[in-house]
Amino acid sequence: MRSDRLLAMLLLLQTHGRLSAVALAKELEVTPRTIYRDMEALSTAGVPVYAERGRNGGIAILPGFRTDVTGLTPEEARALFVLVNEDAHVDLGLGDALRAGLRKLMAALPDAHQQLAERSTERIIIDAGRWGAGSEGGSQLTVIQEAVLTDRQVRFAYEQRDSDDLLLFPEVDPHGLVHRAGVWYLVATVRETDRMFRVSRIREPLVLDTAVQRPKNYSLHDAWTSLNDQWQRDYSSVMVRIRVKREILGIVLRVHDADLVEKVDRYANPNQEWTELTLRMRSFGHAQTVLGFGPRLVVLEPPDLVEHLADVVKDLNLLYHS
Repeated sequence: MRSDRLLAMLLLLQTHGRLSAVALAKELEVTPRTIYRDMEALSTAGVPVYAERGRNGGIAILPGFRTDVTGLTPEEARALFVLVNEDAHVDLGLGDALRAGLRKLMAALPDAHQQLAERSTERIIIDAGRWGAGSEGGSQLTVIQEAVLTDRQVRFAYEQRDSDDLLLFPEVDPHGLVHRAGVWYLVATVRETDRMFRVSRIREPLVLDTAVQRPKNYSLHDAWTSLNDQWQRDYSSVMVRIRVKREILGIVLRVHDADLVEKVDRYANPNQEWTELTLRMRSFGHAQTVLGFGPRLVVLEPPDLVEHLADVVKDLNLLYHS
C-alpha cells in the first residue's frame, strides 16, 4: 500500500508542480505527517523532492525530473481521457481504479499532451444515459459480472417485458456484458441458444459452481450483433406515420431519435405548421407513448394503431370522468 501511495504522490507532484502537504494528504487520504514521512522516503530513494515554507510554499520536485511514457500522440491522449467520461466503469466498481490509473497516465504525459487531455475532460462529456433513466448498475450487475469473469454458470429469475411475471432460468452460461445507451445487457447461452438479458430485470442472481460451456472460437461481438439484429426484426415492425406541430418538433425528434426511419432537419421549412414523420416502433404498446404529446401530435397510420389509440383514449376518459 505504501509503495502505491509513494508512486501516487510522485505522479501528483509531477502533474501539479507544487502541492501543499494538506492538499496531498486529502488526495491520498492520509495525514500531513504521513505525507512528510513519504517525502523523506522519496528523497532517500533518489527522487529530488523538497519542501518550502511560507504562504506560497509546499512540496515540489526539482524541475526536469519526471517519468515519461512515449508513443502516445496528442489525439490518442485526448481519446483516452474523453472515453472515460462515460459512466460504465463506475457501474462495474472501477471508478477509483480508473481515477488512479488516469492520474498515473496524466503525470507521465508530456506537458503539451497533459494540457490537451485536461481540456478534453473539462470540456467534453459523453453521457450515454437516456432522459429520465437512472443508473442500471446495482447488486445484480456485481453478481453477473462475477459470473462472467470467473466463467461460472448463474441462476436467476427474470422479469418479463410488460408483465409482473418472473421466469426462472436455473442454468445460464454467461459470456459477456454489453453497455449500450446507459443500459447493461448480459449475453448468455440457455440450452444451446444465445440470449440477451437486460440486467436491470434480473432478480436474485446466484453464481453456481458449474463451469461455463463456451463454444470454441466464441465471439462476444458476433453474438451481440446477431442478437441485436434479431431484436430489431422482432420488435421494430410497426411503421407509424405521425403529424407533429412545429412547436414540439424538437422534443419529439429527441425522444424518438432511435425510432426515426429518416432523419429530419427541425429547422427546415420554418413557416410550416405541421411536419410528418415516420417512426419504426416495436409494438402498439410502445406507440402509446405518443399520446403524451396530446393534440399537438396526430397519428395518421396504420389504421389499426389509430383505432387502438382511440380505444385507449376512450378508456382513459371513462376512468377519469366516471
